[in-house]
Amino acid sequence: QRREDGRYALLRSQATHKAYLPLDNDSLIGLAVDYYTSSGDEVSLIKSFYYQGVTYSTLGNYEKAVKSAMHSRELARSIHADEWHARASELLADIMNHAYMWDEAIRYSSEAVRHYAIAGKERNHLFALCDLGTNYANSLSDEDRMHGIELIDSVLTLSSKCPGDTILMAYCYSALMPAYMELERYNDADSIFHALKKLEEYYPLQSLAYSGKSTIEFSNGNIEEALRFLLIADSLAVTSSDSATILCHYVDIYENIHDQTGIIKSLKKLLEIQNNTVTDRLRQPV
Repeated sequence: QRREDGRYALLRSQATHKAYLPLDNDSLIGLAVDYYTSSGDEVSLIKSFYYQGVTYSTLGNYEKAVKSAMHSRELARSIHADEWHARASELLADIMNHAYMWDEAIRYSSEAVRHYAIAGKERNHLFALCDLGTNYANSLSDEDRMHGIELIDSVLTLSSKCPGDTILMAYCYSALMPAYMELERYNDADSIFHALKKLEEYYPLQSLAYSGKSTIEFSNGNIEEALRFLLIADSLAVTSSDSATILCHYVDIYENIHDQTGIIKSLKKLLEIQNNTVTDRLRQPV
């Protein structure tokens, strides 16, 4: 029974993840980890630890997510399972991003790029290269940001070759827009937004793209348009980071139109999100 439970737990977690559905049942994947720890099946144990890391990350328990991802990575490295080494490194980079640890995110992203290449997983390699560019673009150095943009641009060039990879292309555009916004290259960011709109059938625009477009319109003095795009961004907000970004934009707009009530309400909501974020990170340090 324990064997069947463990195998079912791993297969169910794999299927859920492949369907792009959230993994949020730590008890289920725990059955797989418990079974494969003593089964002698190292590859299945690597996968179990990986999906456990994904599950803990989804639940916001980043401390446990790091431990599980590290176990997966170390086991994969020990048996030269390069694809799973890359996947675990990718997961660690994502967790480090949540903690704003850009140098660590870059380190693990670089590892993912390298091991996807060794494993011969070309498409995964290109997505990981785009992620590496994003991690560089997130750093505080303008030099690193420009390097990040160059990396993403190189992947975009490859993705647009015939036959074009529409999903990878949209993924690159989604990474480029916030990078250009950080450098206040609003014309470039606006071009990216319109390119994304053309690909919306394949890759729906997310909250961050609309909040960026709102900033572009605001910088051009189009307050009504800025508010319109911000409302769309708000309707698509998923994470606390999305909501915080939107509220910061609202504060800028309300300051411009001298709406003191709007400023106070937005700042109160922003403070609440920041307090909750800090509290969560103190409870579960990376």
